[in-house]
Amino acid sequence: YQSKNNKKKLTENSKLKPYTKYGKTKLEAENLLISEFKKNKKINYLCIGRIFSFTNYNQKNSFLIPSLVEKIKKEKKVKLENLNHYRDFLSVKDICSAIWILMKKKKFGIINICSGKPINLTDVAEIISYKLKKDLKIKNSKKFTYLVGNNLKLRKLGWVRTKKIDGILSDYLLNRKWLMNNKLSLIITTINPYKNIRKLDYISKKNLVNFIIVGDKKTPSNFKTIYGDYLDL
Repeated sequence: YQSKNNKKKLTENSKLKPYTKYGKTKLEAENLLISEFKKNKKINYLCIGRIFSFTNYNQKNSFLIPSLVEKIKKEKKVKLENLNHYRDFLSVKDICSAIWILMKKKKFGIINICSGKPINLTDVAEIISYKLKKDLKIKNSKKFTYLVGNNLKLRKLGWVRTKKIDGILSDYLLNRKWLMNNKLSLIITTINPYKNIRKLDYISKKNLVNFIIVGDKKTPSNFKTIYGDYLDL
């Protein structure tokens, strides 16, 4: 979508005018899919989900949230400029749940996957600086851009946002810190982890990785003390 200088939410019918290569390739992909759908009668339905802003602890520093975090972490007193822009953020979990609903209901057409809630980037920077205990000064102009979606179609399908921006940033900082402070993690998903004991013992003794064992209620509780992190699903 094209960012606006008025506070009007973008619907699925709003004007498309991407200005980055990334945005342009996404639009080309949409057009290609629509063209193929019209040609191929074997395809029963086509749904295009337009995902707005999100973050994840594995994102590169070139993305918005990681770049802000790195800038704020580097200095004791941080000065930032030109953050008077409104964006629309979702957690990865909420994006996945939206895609799942679209698949399950075999929804046809174009759907905005967004929160519908405007978040000023100034607020994002202030939340990050507060959580990192940093002094922050921001110099903004009165001019702003507005890139926030209307998610009425998605909500009518029963989708509900579960995480607000504060929770999204808290998760990012927590997981990023864990990732930076720990070695490569081996994720083992199994109902009966006893089958992996020899493999776990060997790698553990070699001190190659840390473990995240994903199991169920039958998984022995002492795996946490023996092999590291344990997530009881």
